[in-house]
Amino acid sequence: MRDWPQWQLAHSADDPPRRATDADKNAFRLRIQRQRKLARDDVTYVWGIFGIGTGELIGILDIHILVREDLQKANLGYEIYPPYRRQGYGRAAAAAGIELAFSTLKLNRLEAVIDPDNLGSIALVKSLGFNAEGLRINYLYEDGRWLDQVVYTVNRQQRGYASLIL
Repeated sequence: MRDWPQWQLAHSADDPPRRATDADKNAFRLRIQRQRKLARDDVTYVWGIFGIGTGELIGILDIHILVREDLQKANLGYEIYPPYRRQGYGRAAAAAGIELAFSTLKLNRLEAVIDPDNLGSIALVKSLGFNAEGLRINYLYEDGRWLDQVVYTVNRQQRGYASLIL
């Protein structure tokens, strides 16, 4: 809950607010409880990204486990809030997420699923060694319509990690 003031500040600039719950402290508490349970259940891990020295909440990083078992793969997601974009925060946060995915979570493969028009995000994942894998047609429902998404992937061997023994 100590992040609530930063969360509220980061989302108060949205016009209109993305969700009414972004400005509600109790909804934030429930969100944190839900995220903690998802992490305990090895489903989704979410971290706030904070500015060095300022402590400002500047974005969110998440790793969503897609499959464990014999695939060991997850989706890497990140969002840097508009005032902080193009300052290296996204690259640093995504690099930390990759490290967590392969060393701590013992994953074999990470995907980043990106809007084809998001050239900044595509450049970011390419700079971190992700490779284009394909286009997912009608993959994401947003704003009342189905959107295509491009998929970029990286695996633990490409990043210099030893192969997993299951």
